[in-house]
This record gives sequence, C-alpha cells and structure tokens, in this order.
Amino acid sequence: MWRRTLVVTAALCGSFSCTPLLLVAPPPLWAVEAEAEVRRTRHAFFDRASLLVATLDDQVSDAPTFALALANACAPEYDAYAQARSVLTGPTDRQREDKRRVLDRPKEKIRVSLPIVLAHRAGKPLKRRDYPG
Repeated sequence: MWRRTLVVTAALCGSFSCTPLLLVAPPPLWAVEAEAEVRRTRHAFFDRASLLVATLDDQVSDAPTFALALANACAPEYDAYAQARSVLTGPTDRQREDKRRVLDRPKEKIRVSLPIVLAHRAGKPLKRRDYPG
C-alpha cells in the first residue's frame, strides 16, 4: 500500500496538471531594486574604506578597534548601506527600524569593515568581488 501511494504521488507531481505548482514566481520588482541598491551602497562603502585604510592605519591598534574607526570614518557610505539593507528586512517601518538599530551597533560595523582591515594588514588588498560585506 505504501509503495503504491508513493508511485501515485510521484506520477501526479510529474504530470502536467501539477506543473504550475512547482514553478517559482520571480521576485517582485521592489525587491530586485532594493537588492541592487544594497549592492551599489556596499560597493560604495568598500571603495571608500579601501581608499582610507592605508592612510588611517597606524599598525599599532588592534584590528577590531581600527575596523570600527574605519567604519566611522566612512559614516555616510555606511549609513547609506545600512539604510538599503534595512529596506529588505520587512514590510513594516518597525521591522526596518529594528534592523537599522542592529546595523548601527559597533559589533556590526566591525563585522563589515574587518575584512578590509585584515586584508590590508596582510599586504593583500581585498578585491570588490571577494568582499563579503
């Protein structure tokens, strides 16, 4: 009995009548535009931080402390990036504000700029395509 049920289920799901159930709808236009904005602002932050890392790094402070200072030095670019990321969080303003508060914490700023600092200190500048953001 069990095997017959599986065969019948597999036959129904493979039939043309079930095919529309298996198709995935494309994402809405606002989501595509929001992801493009996140990508654009992430690149802008990366470009600005990559320019400043060599001039601001004193090689004395520890990497997380310098990463936070670097993120604060790139404040306009980071704020644009955080704003763009908060749009993708949820449909309500409350959810977006909560995400924005999380992104403004020092721990998150360090997470975003630390790969740039570590790559600079290792002597291998990070490329945009390798930046995890």
